[in-house]
Amino acid sequence: MMMPVLIIILGLMLFFKTSLQQMSILVLGGLAGLWLIRGLLIILVILIISVVLKKKFGMR
Repeated sequence: MMMPVLIIILGLMLFFKTSLQQMSILVLGGLAGLWLIRGLLIILVILIISVVLKKKFGMR
């Protein structure tokens, strides 16, 4: 799963000719963003499941 991501990052690095420091900042920012989005998605799924279960069992 990581390989295509690394290839894309390397391609972007060559395309924009960015320095390694800028690239590491971008990568860290991207990873932090991914974790944030993943966390939010998990919370959303848990909320939806709890609502569905409450409706199924008739609890208000």
